[in-house]
Amino acid sequence: MMIIWSFGSFAFFLVPYYLQDIKGANIYDLSLGTEIAEFLASIICMFISRIMNLKKALFIFCGLVSWASIGLLIYFFIRGDQEATTTSNLVQAGLIMVCNLGVVCAFDIAYLINPELFPTMVLATAYGACNVLGRFISIFSPIVAKIANPYPLFILIAFSAICSMLTFKLNQIK
Repeated sequence: MMIIWSFGSFAFFLVPYYLQDIKGANIYDLSLGTEIAEFLASIICMFISRIMNLKKALFIFCGLVSWASIGLLIYFFIRGDQEATTTSNLVQAGLIMVCNLGVVCAFDIAYLINPELFPTMVLATAYGACNVLGRFISIFSPIVAKIANPYPLFILIAFSAICSMLTFKLNQIK
């Protein structure tokens, strides 16, 4: 659980830091996309937590981050060094929005799933341990965001794919 929590925290800070280094992009469109994603993620998590198993939801949203990051990577390779257009800015904003939606939902579900995994006696300790490691890993998100493109996306894809697979290993502690 600590690794998944760390992913949520790391990616939550990586995406906004990464926005400023996207060449030729309209930062306002990208920022709007991330804000819309955060708003929608709050609403989605409210409904998902009532109708779906949280482990499956966590798998879906970590996978969504992987797929959106792969989409961004493909888009950047296809676009190359071409001048940004309105359409390309909207495509970038849309992909960033989907990626950030997955990140925020995964991070919110990481908070929600802890009571299902840990008994009440150790729940506060579990929250604390996850939060300490998550914040420690988050320290590296601005550093990773400043690495030359496309390496931050490769790191985000790998981290989210690992966390998607780790959701199958989440078991309740007795």
